[in-house]
Amino acid sequence: MKEAHDEIILEEYKGEIYPKISFFNVAERNEKLKINFSDILLVITDEHERRNKLIWIKGKTEEYTLMNVCFTELLENSNNLMMVNKSTLLSMEAVSSYRYDFITLENLFPEWNNKQVTLSRKYRNDFYDRIEKS
Repeated sequence: MKEAHDEIILEEYKGEIYPKISFFNVAERNEKLKINFSDILLVITDEHERRNKLIWIKGKTEEYTLMNVCFTELLENSNNLMMVNKSTLLSMEAVSSYRYDFITLENLFPEWNNKQVTLSRKYRNDFYDRIEKS
């Protein structure tokens, strides 16, 4: 059973309710990494291999490369992620400020100092709707 609750997708397992979690192949490891979908802050398509996605997770200090993952899978399993351009998903938790066509990210990681991502025209209205709801 899937149910949206406080921006987290929950699952029922043996009568208990848990946040949606999955295991992914990660390029930096020889094992699968357990990821809570609600902890993902930013997802960017890898420039060298478009099937792979670079992700940043709440509470972690490094980025991870998820192998052979599509945006659709991530969007279907996480209510907190939204598409802002054709190669980027982000959580509202990662947004510091925005203007017409750029989003500035919170300084949650050292490499994010004044990092900006493009807000495409195609996804702008969805982004503004999320801003109004939060």
